[in-house]
Amino acid sequence: MHIYSLAPGKDHINQAIRDGLGLDDTHTQGHWVIAAADENRAVGLLRERGFTDITEHDIIPDRSVKDLRSAALLDRETVLVQRLHRRDGDAVATVFLDGTPHRLGWMRLGRFVPDTDG
Repeated sequence: MHIYSLAPGKDHINQAIRDGLGLDDTHTQGHWVIAAADENRAVGLLRERGFTDITEHDIIPDRSVKDLRSAALLDRETVLVQRLHRRDGDAVATVFLDGTPHRLGWMRLGRFVPDTDG
């Protein structure tokens, strides 16, 4: 899998994403992480999630997510979102096709810690 992010200015988050990440209204951008076979598929994954105006010029290679890759979150096609300026304790969420987020866990000391549901 190749890993991409949305370019600055295209990385907006909506209220549902803010709620899923536990962010307030001052956060208008997020760090989007897209795992896909190639740029075209990354664009397709984003368009499926409501980013209808995204082109291959709006995504950039992302090498800053070794922590998520080592947690096996990027081994298959996925779209993840985090706080734009990531820090310890921040949530990580996957974004479903309908655009709704689902929190997967959070970052602790540079490592992903999954949420437990029971």
